[in-house]
Amino acid sequence: MKSFRKAYDEIYRMRCMMDKIKVNMVKLTDKQRMDYGSRSIEEVLVQLSSRKEGLTSDEVQLRIAQNGLNEIPREKKVYWFVRLMKAYVNPFSGIMFFLSLITLFTNFTQPAGQRNFATVIIIFTIITISGLLKFIQEGRSEKETKKLESLTKNMVDVIRNNKAEE
Repeated sequence: MKSFRKAYDEIYRMRCMMDKIKVNMVKLTDKQRMDYGSRSIEEVLVQLSSRKEGLTSDEVQLRIAQNGLNEIPREKKVYWFVRLMKAYVNPFSGIMFFLSLITLFTNFTQPAGQRNFATVIIIFTIITISGLLKFIQEGRSEKETKKLESLTKNMVDVIRNNKAEE
């Protein structure tokens, strides 16, 4: 297992040498990663069109032009009104809304003196509170996620023109 991990780390390091180029290891399945682990380093380097000395600056520029930058995709900002709408579109709110409609309908079938809308009001209050709590919690989560993202830096040591760079 240690030799597999060592081989995998070496292969991953070689893949990361393609500074600013999309690292396809993220997209690979476990089976494909195992396949890389079972091959020799030379085979993997040939398959990835790389070498132990690293890529030249021209090769890096060519690969950037072909594949784009090697960046971790970030989630797009979700606007507050979209989050608010999503907070109310869930199974719990749907069931509660359906129950409130049934209760409202049965209230209208009752004689005028026996109608009681308290249950409908309570159900709508529960739906409102539930949605607002979800909206607030997701907003807090989003803020904390942004704080964590700002604390992290993704740097890779690469070999360029047979020299190690960051």
